[in-house]
Formats: sequence, C-alpha cells, structure tokens
Amino acid sequence: MWWDTSTFITNIPQYLAIFFLIFWGGIRFLHFTAIVYAKYRLHRKVEKTSAETPPPGISILKPLTGTDPNLYSNLETFFVMDYPNYELLFCIEDEKDEAIPQVKSLIEKYKKVNASLFIGGQQVGINPKINNMQTGYAAAKYDLIMISDAGIRMKDDTLWDMVQHLTDNTGLVHQMPFTCDREGFAATLEKVGFVSLYLCKVVYMTYLSTAYFLPQIYFGTAMARMYLAADFMRINCHTGMSTLIRKKLLDDVGGLRSFGVYLAEDFFIAKSITDRNWRIRISSQPALQNSGICQVTSFQARLARWVKLRLAMIPLTTLVEPLSECVILGAASAWACHYLFKWDPLVFYMVHLLIWFLCDFVLLKIIQNGSLPFSKFEFVLGWLFREFMGPFIFVHAIRDPHIQWRSRSYRLLWGGVAEDYTTKKV
Repeated sequence: MWWDTSTFITNIPQYLAIFFLIFWGGIRFLHFTAIVYAKYRLHRKVEKTSAETPPPGISILKPLTGTDPNLYSNLETFFVMDYPNYELLFCIEDEKDEAIPQVKSLIEKYKKVNASLFIGGQQVGINPKINNMQTGYAAAKYDLIMISDAGIRMKDDTLWDMVQHLTDNTGLVHQMPFTCDREGFAATLEKVGFVSLYLCKVVYMTYLSTAYFLPQIYFGTAMARMYLAADFMRINCHTGMSTLIRKKLLDDVGGLRSFGVYLAEDFFIAKSITDRNWRIRISSQPALQNSGICQVTSFQARLARWVKLRLAMIPLTTLVEPLSECVILGAASAWACHYLFKWDPLVFYMVHLLIWFLCDFVLLKIIQNGSLPFSKFEFVLGWLFREFMGPFIFVHAIRDPHIQWRSRSYRLLWGGVAEDYTTKKV
C-alpha cells in the first residue's frame, strides 16, 4: 500500500517544519524583491512630452464626503498641477455637505481650471463611492479617467508621471499608497505599521500627547513590501485611492455602475482589466495621503475593513495572512529550525526579527526618498508596535463579518459582493 496513514501522522511535525521554512524563505524573497524593485521603480525622472505632441486629456473624479482640516489644501493641489489638459469633476452626494463651500471657493479662485461640481449622485449599487461618482463619470469628456480620493495630495508633475507609465499594453496605472510627512505617533505608524487600540491607549497616557504620531510606517513597510512584490509579479494589488484608467475599458463592461455591487470596487476594476489581458502597474510617485484627521480608532477601523474585504474576495487569505506576520512566522520558523536542525530557537527568532527590521527600514528609506520625519527611536517603537500587534488586529477583524463605513453597515458575501446591513441589524 503506497499510503501509510500511521507513517504520515508520525511525520506531520516534519512536514510542518519543512512547510514553515519554505514559507519563511518565500517571504524573505518577497521582502528583498520589494527592496530591489522599489529602488528601480520609484521616484524616476518625469519626462514631459513636447509641445508638438500634446498629452492625453484626463477627467479627474473627486468623490467627497464631509471635510477635514486638510481638505482645502489637498484639493488646491489639483488646481495648480503642471499638466495642460485635464478637468476636475467633484462629486458630492449630500447637498448639505460641508465640503461644498470649499469646492466652490476653489472653483471661483481658479477660474481658468476646467472644474465642475456634481451634487446628488445616482443610486446604481451598494457601493456609496460608485454611487457618488456616477454623475461625474457620465459627464467625463476625456479618454482617461482618474479616480482620486479626498485625502490625496498631488505634486505638480504627478499626472505626467502617471501618464508616462500608461504604455500601449497598460490599462490602469495606480499610485502605491503612502503618506505625507506629519508629526505625531499616529502619523508615524501610518508609515511604519499599525498598533492595537488598547496598547495605543497605554502609550498615549504614558508617552504621547497627540494621536498624530501613529500611522506613518504601515504604508512604507508592511503594505509596501507586498504591494511592490505583487506589482513586480503582475499580481492584482490595486487600491483605488489614486488611479488612472482607460475609460473605454470601463465602458466596455458597462461603466463604473458595473462595480457597484462590490465594496472593494478597486480590486474588481483591476481584475476586469487584467482578465482582458491588459497590464496594471504602479507609477513611480507614491500616493500622498494627507487626511487632516489622524486617529487611532479610524485607522484601526480602516485596516480591519481591508482585512475583511480580503477575506471575502480571497478566502485563502485566512491562512496565509496571519502566517506572513513577522511575529508568527518567526515563531513558526524558529520551531522548525529547532525541530529539523536542533538550532537554538531564541537565537533564530532574534536574527529573524533583526533581518525583518533592517529590511523594513531600508524599504521605508527608499520610499521616503529623503530624510524620515521621525527619529530612529520612534521608528523602532512604531515598528515593534506594528509587528507585535498585527496578529491581534487580524483576529479583531475576523470576529465581526460586518463592515462599518461612515454611517452605514454592510455584510460581505463570498466573492466580494456586499449587501446593506444597516436596516437589518435594527
């Protein structure tokens, strides 16, 4: 008999040990790949076309809901970009929204910029962002559509950078999420990683007086390593906070309304494009998130929402994502080395942490492309919080299958389709 059950059961620890070491090697490969690819891909020189060859026109959709202290300055960066041919389409669902006066003020201030305001939206699905953008999308006159979230800040040459990456076989160009430099621990952790709400409360009471030290490292390490490696391997890693798309590719499948059944419309838009053999790729400039409200609770809810979306779209995430965490993978691979080779597990674990830490620091420096806005001590503190609290954030996210998005609640179904749960939970 070729299959011996008793032998298989006896060898399960050995099989697990081998699996953990292979997985550890795979994550290390992704980490080094992200570093090399970031050095090659990011912050390249922007090339502008000559006057004889005008660049393609771009219709920029700006869905807005509410306001924050940085909204006006963020929106103003779109009015002063060094790009000759674009239109701004501001989309606001509620006619009493506080963002309306700010948009009108900017339109009045920059009269030479082609900008319009659409109020009311159109109900075409469950996704409030898609509903909000629908009237602006219908009015777009250019062949390229850019979808840009409210908290994004633009450099004057960002559109040039994105357009130059839209090659003949590319259907979508997106910016890798990052953040503007801000002060405080909440802002720092955005670049380093995420800390649990409960531990952060302790830190806040004993060491910090502001929440603006938290978020800076997440987008420069934990998210960046997977984002860059995925783009290198042509895996769909698209987040829709700053995206340039060929409008025809959307129109061919029914426009934005076709993705209104999903909350993660960005993933399924990219999937629709890659399914038709078009490439998606990142631009060389990261997206500069600059929300005026940087709180631990809101950042926690945001990351938990992303975990829930990934679980619904890609169920395999339930197994792979926790094991890819530095703390869990280190413990598993340390046990594996001790089991197979009798190595000291504590020594292996400490070396594992050191390698991971150094790789993250190098990656963050490349993405930052300049001096970091926080000290090395603050980086160490934020990095340790992020890595040791990451598994707890994952558990916290999967305990509740519902997603709270602003004033509404949604329930995710397998495959990523969502249903409104606001009235059902009453």
